[in-house]
Formats: sequence, structure tokens, C-alpha cells
Amino acid sequence: MSKRNVILLIIILVVIVAVAFGFFYFYRPAQNGATPQGTNFFANFLPFGKSKTVTPTDNGGIPADVSGYVPTEGDNIQNSKLKKVSSFPVAGFGVFMKERFKDIQTITQDIPLPNLPLTKGEEKGGGIKPVIPPSEFAPALRYVNRATGNIYQTFADKLNERKFSSNIIPRVYEAFFGNNGQSVIMRYLKDDNKTIETFVGALQKEYLGADSVGTSDVTGSFLPENISDVSVSSDSSKMFYLFDIGDSAAGI
Repeated sequence: MSKRNVILLIIILVVIVAVAFGFFYFYRPAQNGATPQGTNFFANFLPFGKSKTVTPTDNGGIPADVSGYVPTEGDNIQNSKLKKVSSFPVAGFGVFMKERFKDIQTITQDIPLPNLPLTKGEEKGGGIKPVIPPSEFAPALRYVNRATGNIYQTFADKLNERKFSSNIIPRVYEAFFGNNGQSVIMRYLKDDNKTIETFVGALQKEYLGADSVGTSDVTGSFLPENISDVSVSSDSSKMFYLFDIGDSAAGI
């Protein structure tokens, strides 16, 4: 075979190989509706890199319409644990146990109300001695309105926001409750917008069945001015605060 024919044969073989590789490189048939992405002929044999494929869907790859989706009750379990308590910004709050009468429905479902024995006066008139409704202790909240300084309260399980105090202290920035919700600490700025005032007050005692109508007074006294920090113990029985003395600080 002449040299010329050898060269021609080599060129023909190179062209055939190039056409074959080009065919396999650009020809990517889809299988079962799947659209390969980033995959070529060599990627099927080389163990390097990862190819990404789109998983076929039942409706031929068209996104499903979820505009009419209605979440089930289980989807809202986490959200139902959070409840909005106040209808305004608050400066602080406290949680305590408060006594209340049990609901009539709860009483009748559990145990029927017993009739106590008649007294001598009631026997003559044929009356029945009244029964004192049973009571229970439930967690309650008290919180301070940031704008007015009024104290509000509600039970944690039955939200019913009610105003407790009538004292007005504008722009309260911080508030703490102690002594099982019976005392309050309010911190605010004086008219010069520089001096920090700290007021410690005692709340009027509530009696079972006598709900507050927002007329209770908060009586107390003021701590030294410009107290830098206030902390209340975990059992709300003690308070600790810091204030400056010259170049140093003292704590009480």
C-alpha cells in the first residue's frame, strides 16, 4: 500500500471516530419523561462528578396546583401553642398562681353539688343551705402597658384581658413582678430624658370572686436614681439592683 493510501485511510478513520463521538455527545434521549441535566456520554463511564436528574412527576413534569390546599389540624399544632395575650406593647410581665371559682360545667360533669344539712332557722322556713362553689388555682399573668403604666391581668388558659390598676406612669421602659404577682417594679425616664427612676410598689390584694375593675392603686416608694440594672430571683421573692457611687458601683 502506498504512503498516500495510508494517509487517506487514517484521515477517514479520524473522521468516522469524530462523527461517532459527536453523535453520542449531543444525542441524549429522555427516558420515562425524565430530562437529564449535565449528563453526557462520557459521564456514564467516568466515576467522577455527579449528575443531576429531575425526578418525573405523575402529571408529566407540570407543577401541581396547590392554591386550594387546606392544612389539616395537625399542621397547626405548633401554632396553637402560641397565643396573643395583650392588645398593646408591654414593658414587662409576671406569672403567678391565682385562685378562682371552678366553672359550673366542670363541677356538674365531675361531681354533683351536695346539699348541706339545714340549720335550725332554715328548717323552719324549709330552705336549703347554700353550697360554696369549689375553687382552684390557675396560672395568671400581670403585665404593664408601656405607654400608660397601667397594670392588666388575665388567666393563661382563659384569656380575658382586664385592667387592674389606675395609676398612670407614662413611658415605662421596664417592669418586673415579684412576691407572686403582688409587687411591681417600674423603670422609666424623668422629664429630662436622662434620669432613670425606679418605682417599687405593692398591689392591692384581690379577694376570691371580687374581680378588679381597674381602680386598684399601686402604693410604694422610689429607689435611688439612675439604677443601672435590676434583677428578680427565680422565685420572685428577692430583688437585686446596682447603682453608681462615684467611680464605683454598689449592689443591694
